[in-house]
Amino acid sequence: MIKTSSSQHEILYYDPEIERTLRRIRKEKQKIQVDLEFNLEKLFEEEKGMVKNLATQIGQVHNQGVQYQQKTDTHLQNIDTQIGQICTSLSNLESQLSGKLPSQPHPKPKE
Repeated sequence: MIKTSSSQHEILYYDPEIERTLRRIRKEKQKIQVDLEFNLEKLFEEEKGMVKNLATQIGQVHNQGVQYQQKTDTHLQNIDTQIGQICTSLSNLESQLSGKLPSQPHPKPKE
């Protein structure tokens, strides 16, 4: 029985071609693992960047929504003020015109 240089297990015979193939497979496996780790790190960094961009965009949309709401609130307050002014003006007009509306009959002068 012979031991291979890359294995501690005894085998029946030593085949140099098998030994070369095993070494090549181990090197390829190690290269694939390194490539995989690099690609995973690269993907992780890309995803981290995408998450940061998404968070920034969400923040911008939120800020725009807050600004829009503030503008809407301001416009509604202005409309409320204008309606109040119109009501006051109408009330003043009614007070000034009370008793002078054409729908009220005027006494005919006596002849």
